[in-house]
Parts: sequence; C-alpha cells; structure tokens
Amino acid sequence: MGSRILVSLIRTIPAAQMGPSGTGPGTGTGPGTGTGPGTGTGPGTGTGRGALQVEAARLAEAYRLLCEEGGWYELDRDLVVVSGDDALSFLQGQVSQDLCGLGDGEAISSLVLEPDGKLTALVRVWRRDANTLYLEQDRGFGLLVADRLRRFRIRVRAEIELTEARLGVLRAPVVMRARELQGIQAVWSGHGPEDPLSPARVGGADLEEAGGLASPVEMGNLRGMDVLWLPGAPLDAGRVLDGCGLPRGDPAALEVRRVEAGVPVMGHELGARTIPAEAGLVERCVSFAKGCYTGQELVERIDSRGSRVARRLVALRVPGSREGIRELMEAGVGVMESPCGWKLQSGSNEVGEVTSAAWNPISGGIVGMAYLRRSVDTPAEVTVRLGPEGEGPEVTGSVLDLAAADAGLGERYP
Repeated sequence: MGSRILVSLIRTIPAAQMGPSGTGPGTGTGPGTGTGPGTGTGPGTGTGRGALQVEAARLAEAYRLLCEEGGWYELDRDLVVVSGDDALSFLQGQVSQDLCGLGDGEAISSLVLEPDGKLTALVRVWRRDANTLYLEQDRGFGLLVADRLRRFRIRVRAEIELTEARLGVLRAPVVMRARELQGIQAVWSGHGPEDPLSPARVGGADLEEAGGLASPVEMGNLRGMDVLWLPGAPLDAGRVLDGCGLPRGDPAALEVRRVEAGVPVMGHELGARTIPAEAGLVERCVSFAKGCYTGQELVERIDSRGSRVARRLVALRVPGSREGIRELMEAGVGVMESPCGWKLQSGSNEVGEVTSAAWNPISGGIVGMAYLRRSVDTPAEVTVRLGPEGEGPEVTGSVLDLAAADAGLGERYP
C-alpha cells in the first residue's frame, strides 16, 4: 500500500545509523544525534531512534482506532474497463468465476490466468450492466490484465480500456451496532452485526448519483464495504466518505490488518506466475460449476489431486512485547517497506520466504505471511532470518495456517 510501517521489510538499518535520542535533528557528518534523521553526508542519513518511536506511537494509535472504532480509507487502484455487446460473454470465458449470476452493481473476486493456469492477476469484477464490466486490481498490475485480455479478444464486440480509479474502504468491528455511530446507518441496513449491508447509500449520498459501486467485505473481526469510484464520478469521494460516520484512518494501520488477517495482494504474496492453489485463492475465486475458461486445466487438475502443491501460503508470528519497538531498534531493525526477503529456516534447512510482515502495535511482535515448503507441517516453530535475502539478525517465530491465524483475531480485539 506504499505507506511506511514499522517492521514491514526490505532493509535493516545498522545500529550505527540510529542516532541516540535528543531534542533536535542530527547536524553532523556522522550518525544522527537527535530525534530526526541526520542531515550530514555520513551514516547520519539513517532513521533516528526518536523518529522510530514517534512513528511507532502514531501507528499504535491508528491501529487501535481501526480495531475499536473502524475507519474509512482511500486507495489507488487500476481499472480495466470491458464494454460492448459481447463484454459479459467474453469475460465469462476469461476469468475463473461465474459471472452469469452477477447482478448489476455487484462484484466478485476472481482470477485472470495464463493459458498454463498460472496467475496473471487477482481481480475483482464489478458489473455495471451486461455491456459494461470493470476489473479492479492492485495499482501497477492493470496493464498485465489488459494485455492478457487483448490477446484473447478474437472476433468479439468488446472494447478493453485501462484506466485508474479510487477505492473507498470502510471497515468497522463486527460487534458495533448501527446506533453507536452517527451516520453508520449509511453502511449497515439494520441495527446489529447480523444484519446485511446496504450498498445503496454512503454518508447520505446516493451511490449511483455519486458515481460509485459498492460491495460488502468481511475481514476477520472487521466488516464493511468497498466503494469503487468510477472514472468521471461527479462527486468528490473523500467528501462522500467523510459523512459515513467513521473516522478517516491511516492506510498503514489497514496494511497491518491485511497482513495479520492473511489477505494476499499482488506484488507481495501474488506474482505473475503464482499457482492459485499455493496462495489459497481457489475456494473464494474459482467456480467449478461454470463452463470453460482460459487456464482452467491446471486449476482442475490440482484440485482433483487434493490441492497438493510444493509450497503454500501460511501465517507468520514472531512474539514480542509492548516494549518490542525498543528491542527491535537495538537489534538494528528499522522502518521498512514490503515486500521482503526474510528467510525461514527449520534446523539447517531453508524452508520458506516471507512475503509481507508488519509490526503489531498491540502485541509488540511481528505478524506476516510466508510461502512454506510442503515438507513442513503447521503449526511449527521456525527461525526467521531478517533483512534482505535473510542476511540480518535471527529471531524465533512460528508458522500456522492462514485460517487458524485469522480465526483467533476475534478473541483479542473488540
């Protein structure tokens, strides 16, 4: 998601680059000597300890707000627009989900696959009507999808256009009732967590008039809706979402929650050659009742063999404490970005690689996702080698199935 978060990967910062805490920025040519980064020409360009503490406190508050009160967020997305008389029938043969039962204004997660059955991209298909459908995906991967679809557009009346869009993300704890937040009735149709979502209105605005489509979402102990703002939407998305009754949140906290809930995304867990069964995508993104689609053979063959693949996506947990930020800084782990090259080791054998990780400000530990070799049963204890290509410090962690990790979230948060 691009936000800098605590312990999310890529690089470790040598201890020499962390200036001791003080009251101002470092001004010398060596290590920073204040709360901010050094401004000289030497190692002082690293992140200061005080700056890490400030960022840790900010993230902790943002994460608390998300878990206890919910929030709304705006994300950048790529959008592939497929339009024309044959738009629906064309896409029905190109994606893994059955689109025939999708109603106007509805959305469904699906896969666009290469002919050999490996992943082009994870997408969400939104139907505006039978002649206009949108394939929404993580920013930076729309061109792959558009090019892949164009290769198979043969004698069909369908236009394919790549554009950009904004996605409004609304999340709130499941236990919250509509009457507890002003305006939350715009998100929930009833007064309890068991009631269905009503995607017709957000913040008092009619979505159709505002140029948006909405889809309900559940993620562990959080539920809510995603609002796709269509190109040329007449109303400002931020102004509409600001009236939904939820506070505006920090995307960094949402990224921690994504990692903790085990939600894979392109560029981290998913790549252009991922096998869907490796990442646990088949159950929610594939229909075995529909007709043929490009890439179907590999999906069907692996499923018929019990979904046995050489590796699988699992959850990673590295225990910590509320003082974990201090311990991590002393170990030389700084502010980083995903994805990473951390390695997993069992005994003397390398058994996996971490794809995403984040500092959990509630527990002080690290949560993450990793691809683990089939030879290792879960749950299991592993050694985590931090830093690019696993060249940093070593810590002890555990790996467990994604479903087991997400199931425990409701026990710890409201």
